[in-house]
Amino acid sequence: MKIYSKEKKCNFTCISFLQVPLYTYRNDGKSSSKKFLCGLFSINRDSQYHYHFLCNLLIWKTRISRTVPKQKIPPSPPYSYTNAFIMEYFCHRQQEKYLHHPLDIKNIIQKSRSIIISCSGKYLKHSHGYTKFLFPGTLYPFDSLPYDNKSADLFVLLGGIGQTPAQISVIVEAMLVDKPVLILEAGFIRSINTFCEQNSPPKYRYDVGFVLDYLTAYYDATKPSYLELMLNDKSLVINDQQINRATCCIQKIVANHLTKYNCQPIFVPDIGRKGAKKILVVDQSFGDNSIKKGLASEATFTKMLEAAIRENPGADIIIKTHPDTRTGQKKGYYDSIRPHDNIYTYTRPINPISLIQYVDKVYVVTSQLGYEALMCNKEVHVFGMPFYAGWGVTHDRLVCPRRTHKRNVEEIFYITYILYSFYVNPEKQVPCEIEEAIDTLISLREEYSRYQSSKSEYR
Repeated sequence: MKIYSKEKKCNFTCISFLQVPLYTYRNDGKSSSKKFLCGLFSINRDSQYHYHFLCNLLIWKTRISRTVPKQKIPPSPPYSYTNAFIMEYFCHRQQEKYLHHPLDIKNIIQKSRSIIISCSGKYLKHSHGYTKFLFPGTLYPFDSLPYDNKSADLFVLLGGIGQTPAQISVIVEAMLVDKPVLILEAGFIRSINTFCEQNSPPKYRYDVGFVLDYLTAYYDATKPSYLELMLNDKSLVINDQQINRATCCIQKIVANHLTKYNCQPIFVPDIGRKGAKKILVVDQSFGDNSIKKGLASEATFTKMLEAAIRENPGADIIIKTHPDTRTGQKKGYYDSIRPHDNIYTYTRPINPISLIQYVDKVYVVTSQLGYEALMCNKEVHVFGMPFYAGWGVTHDRLVCPRRTHKRNVEEIFYITYILYSFYVNPEKQVPCEIEEAIDTLISLREEYSRYQSSKSEYR
């Protein structure tokens, strides 16, 4: 279906639509409120009028959000569809603007004195307490209105490319004043506990590792991210000294069983039949954005499990649940599967590297655990398109035509964990290198272990 504006022709392919009120501009510059069909649109990038149509959405959205800045916008269909459209347009805009004109992220961070971030002040304080150490400037949560968005040097989307009111509000403000936007995500080695463990002291839930991108989230395979550009850049040669640094970091991470969350116990499991090969099938949090953006779906998990059984006759198939599902706040894709024959579900908390070292092969969709398995020299079969797939180190079921360069595990590590990632030292309250972040996490985990032991004794 094609939709055309009455003011100017704007050619969009409409996937789904709703009739919502929009604040529109006429050719004479005056504004008028009217009903308009809007929804989740696929933008015709050749259309010279798509920006005019977007302005209608931005002005309408800004008018709504400015009315009661501290009130949460209800997730009714008009908002969710409009948010999806604005986020999709934002990503296309970033690609058009910066794909061939890279930003120097470190330089932008150092020069920015006023930064607006897409979260509330309370959330920033209680869930992302160490984020402020990344930026020498002052962080302003989006709900600290009124602020002067024209004086802001930088806008930051916290939590990737979701469609929350906070993220959309920050996108709107940034686009209206044409300022740079960075996409901030938790890093690949990040914290002791997960956000779901609210009973844990905040310092064990705060991130010490981060990633920043200006094109899209690192897990988005539908379009190139800054990480993908670096991995695919044939002129970016990782020299012997850098390879040695990556190798040392990998060895220390594996030896100390460091991963994304570091609260799980480290031990050698005993699963299934003695002497049988062990095949690990990794579940993920249901509906996670990395799955859709990683070119996968619910059906992909079904295909992966079927392939693991078919390709490994006589082996034990171990399904590992995601740690966030243990609290009951999130679901997984294999929740309905019960152990039978040579199929085993493993829900017990365990350090991922302990489990990886126990098995012979690993099957993943987009999970980071797949790359950690590569660090442990395991054979990895990938059914989605995560950041580490398509470079020649995994057995891929999908092909990404953009990814043409070949990289080894150490090169991927150096680019991803060192060049692309950022780290902070919470004790010194300053940015730091990965080696310092590794030592910090080791120290925090030892402290957390003592904390858990003291709680047990008190009970």
